[in-house]
Amino acid sequence: ITIAELKALLARIGSPANGTRPVLQARLAQDLKTPRLPISIGNTTSTLGSEGISDPSRKDNGTTRLLSVDMGIKNLAFCVADVKLELKSTTKKPASPKGHMSTIAWRRIDVAWETAQKSSDPAPKDSDGEDAPDDPFHPRNLAATAYALLTRILLPYEPDIILIERQRYRSGGGAAIQEWTVRVNMLEGMLWAILESLRQTASHSKSTKKEFPSVFDVSPARVGAFWVDPEKVPRVRTKAVLGAEGEVIGTEETSVLARGKVKKPQKVKLVRSWLSGPNFSSHPSGGSKEETQRLESIIPLTFSFSEEAEATRLTLCSPASRAKPKTKIPVSGNPRKFDDLADCFLQAAAWVAWEGARVKI
Repeated sequence: ITIAELKALLARIGSPANGTRPVLQARLAQDLKTPRLPISIGNTTSTLGSEGISDPSRKDNGTTRLLSVDMGIKNLAFCVADVKLELKSTTKKPASPKGHMSTIAWRRIDVAWETAQKSSDPAPKDSDGEDAPDDPFHPRNLAATAYALLTRILLPYEPDIILIERQRYRSGGGAAIQEWTVRVNMLEGMLWAILESLRQTASHSKSTKKEFPSVFDVSPARVGAFWVDPEKVPRVRTKAVLGAEGEVIGTEETSVLARGKVKKPQKVKLVRSWLSGPNFSSHPSGGSKEETQRLESIIPLTFSFSEEAEATRLTLCSPASRAKPKTKIPVSGNPRKFDDLADCFLQAAAWVAWEGARVKI
């Protein structure tokens, strides 16, 4: 097996595809044994693999509740879905997995504003008794915000698995680290610390019957490249046009292929294509032949929505959403910013598809 084939297999199951051949081979062998979700085979539910998470499926219908978080402060998006992965075989075809996502909640919020509305606690104070600075991004204030976000907004959904978008320190390859990036990274670190503290507390509590959810970080670049072929994403490059004596007489735009970077509009367009037809599916009918062939390596997913999540779907998929949305969407902030909603939805869908690919391989 070639290095290119190893990388392709790793990409299909959502694993890192960098490293030497021995590293790739060892990672593939390890990750193929590690289940991300339980899978339904007939009337039973189990995890196909020798290692990994314990079976978090405790519901009668065999579903697992995913909480997928797209990080942000002014624009944090999250998706809560009961997911089910089934393995069925026929006499003509070998067993092939398929997945279903029943979306319970799908929202985008301004974290500071939302947590303030749900909190009745007094403002945090300094050690000398004075109120903490008004800056919502002061570590003391942000810590209280992160705790309220988890305990009052996210964890009440009782997820089995939590997916948190992994943050980077730089944006766009720039040398400078933006202040807003530092703030989001600080919130990300606080969420992880609080979740670990809650997990440790739950593990030592005799009164806790429900197992604490498993928490994973997810690379947004890996999710984007999985769903949207980066080789198909055009990028415009501007170059100078020189005259006979070397002087600049104008500019010329050429379309080149983006290398490994999937633009936000492509992801929003993809989610709309899934959820705009009569059958909500990751393999919508009427797609191009090239797109159909690309999707053959990805297990089919179907989707359904609660009344609350349906309001978000309608607004996202409405033609009017490109201008001024008329349907009320349960988000605070700018209702026209849909890329965060698309990101958290694709992240949850990728988690199911990666496990389906692992089982299939």
